[in-house]
Amino acid sequence: MSAIDDKYAKLGGAGGFLGQPTIAESACPDRIGRYRHFQHGSIYWTAQTGAYEVHGLIREKWSGMGWERSFLGYPLTDESPAAKNGRFNHFQHGSIYWTPGTGAREVHGAIRDKWSAMGWEGSRLGYPLSDELATPGPGRFSRFQGGTIYWTPETGPQETYGSQNYAISLDKFHIDNTRAWNDDTDHVGFALKVGDQMQGETLIRHTGDVDNGDHPLGLRFLHQVLNPVTPITFNYQILNSGSQNTEAIRSALDSGAKALAAKGITGDWKAAAGAAAAFFAGLLVANCDGPVAVDQVVVTGRQLTSWTMGHGIYSETRSYPGLDSNTGCGSNSSYSVTWSVVAL
Repeated sequence: MSAIDDKYAKLGGAGGFLGQPTIAESACPDRIGRYRHFQHGSIYWTAQTGAYEVHGLIREKWSGMGWERSFLGYPLTDESPAAKNGRFNHFQHGSIYWTPGTGAREVHGAIRDKWSAMGWEGSRLGYPLSDELATPGPGRFSRFQGGTIYWTPETGPQETYGSQNYAISLDKFHIDNTRAWNDDTDHVGFALKVGDQMQGETLIRHTGDVDNGDHPLGLRFLHQVLNPVTPITFNYQILNSGSQNTEAIRSALDSGAKALAAKGITGDWKAAAGAAAAFFAGLLVANCDGPVAVDQVVVTGRQLTSWTMGHGIYSETRSYPGLDSNTGCGSNSSYSVTWSVVAL
C-alpha cells in the first residue's frame, strides 16, 4: 500500500467523505509528488510533506490556481476547522481560508506572516476578503473583514482598520531619456498634506545611478479620510544630482515639498519645478544636474472615493518631457511617473 492508500483508509475509505476513487494513483506533473482524485476530493503526497487531503471549495480554489504547480505548492494539512464556521488548508507557501460569507481566499508571504502573528482569523482583522492583490508598484495588500494588511519592501506589512482608509503611493518612474549623457543619479521625494498639516516627514529614496527603463519606488502614505471635503495634497520631486551630500538633498526635497504644498500648484510640471528649484542651489554639481519630474495633486476624500469605486485602485502615469538639457549632456530628459490610490 502507498502513503496515499494509507491516508485514504484512515479517512474511512470508500465509506468516508471522499467517496470512491475516480482515477488510479498518478505522478504529479512536476514529478515530485503523487496524487489521487476521489468523488469528493483529492489526496496529494510528497516525501517531504506527507499525504494530505483537500476537498470542497478550498480544493476548487487551489485547482483554479494551478494545483501543486501554483505558488502555494503542496498541502501541509488536511482541511481543518477554524473559528466561526470557517475551514482552512495550509500549503507549503501559504494558506486558503474559507467561510460561507467570505468564500475561499488565499493568503501568503509577509502578509500571511503578519496575520498569523496577530492571531489568524481570531484577530481583529478576521477572515480574508480577497486574495493578495498587486498595486501598480511593488506594493501588495490583502483585505480582511476588519481591515487591510498592506506591504511594501520599504515598510513591510502594516495593518489598517475601519473604513475610508487609503494608501497613496508613488509607485515607480520610467526613463526614456536620461538628462545626463549616460546615467542619471536620482533622488526622489514624496510628501502628503491634509488640510493645512503636512503628514509626517517627506519620504525620500536615493536611487543611485539609473538608466532608461522602469524603476520601482513603493513610497506610500496610509491615510484615513475623516472629512470628505478636506483638501488632500500629495507631491513628488525627482532630482538628478551628483552631489554626495544626501542629508542636504533630503533637506532640499523636504523644503521643496512644503513649498509646493503651500503654493497649491497642480498639473504644470515646469511651474512646480520652478517652485522647488530654489532649494536645489548648491546641489547641482554638473551641467546635467537638475529636476527631471516634479508634480502635485490636490483632491478631496470624496474624490478618492469616486476614483476607487469598483476595483478599489486608481492609478495615473504622467509624462515629464525635459526642455533644458545643456550642451554636452544627453538629449532632453524624458521621464514618466506612476502613482496610485488604493482603497483599503
